[in-house]
Amino acid sequence: MLLLNAEVRRAARTARVKERILEFIERRPSSRRDELRHRLAALETDMRRESDPLIADWAEQSAQRAKDDVRAGIRARSESELREVESALRRLAGGTYGTCRECGEPIVPGRLYSLPHIGQSAP
Repeated sequence: MLLLNAEVRRAARTARVKERILEFIERRPSSRRDELRHRLAALETDMRRESDPLIADWAEQSAQRAKDDVRAGIRARSESELREVESALRRLAGGTYGTCRECGEPIVPGRLYSLPHIGQSAP
């Protein structure tokens, strides 16, 4: 009987934590999506060299191209994260948010809190 009560309390506590996390999550991905879209637009402008055309000096061009490499890396990471955030928003709308896409088990609430766009349980 005691074991059953402990399991019920643990399940209720887990449900409350998940509910608070979901409330947090509903707001966080959409704002993160907006941040990422803004970042990608700014990177695209920078990479088209609208405000910083290539300079004739080879040494300066080398520095500019090194910055381009950094921007390309940031863009790739931002695009990847944006895809994950949009996927999380679709799962949230579809009612499958918080469930691992691979095994179907619930994702630990703490993991969702720290990585709200995550779609998989910890490896």
